[in-house]
Amino acid sequence: MRKPIAILAALGFLGATSLPSVATPATAAVVKSDDLSAAKKAKKAKKKKAELTATDISAAKKAKKAKKKKAELTATDISAAKKAKKAKKKKAELTATDISAAKKAKKAKKKKAELTATDISAAKKAKKAKKKKAELSAVTDLSAAKKKAKKAKKKAENVILYRIAA
Repeated sequence: MRKPIAILAALGFLGATSLPSVATPATAAVVKSDDLSAAKKAKKAKKKKAELTATDISAAKKAKKAKKKKAELTATDISAAKKAKKAKKKKAELTATDISAAKKAKKAKKKKAELTATDISAAKKAKKAKKKKAELSAVTDLSAAKKKAKKAKKKAENVILYRIAA
């Protein structure tokens, strides 16, 4: 947008400065100072236009460099995206590993629960055995007590009563 405006301004300036000299009638030997100043102005405008064109060229070079740099950055962004994608893939792999580890842990927990159930049943069996032993012990104790009682009774029967005659 700047370039067309600069060109139009330069042409307008040239037109404005050179028109009076063209429109005036030509005289043979006398040159007016207006004509000289107009020519100087035109020369200056031409020089300025060339300068602007040089500036435009350098601006174009800068734009080209910026574009190149941007393309370079885009390439960097692409490689960064690739790296991110790889990292994501690796993370997904790790997650899969974590899932399998979780499954293993679950199995281990299940096995432990089974063992605990076995321990509980073993404890029940032990309790039953203890109860049975206590019962047997009680029966044995009772039979021992009965035997003692019988023995005491027998002993009492064997006691001879003596009468002392007075």
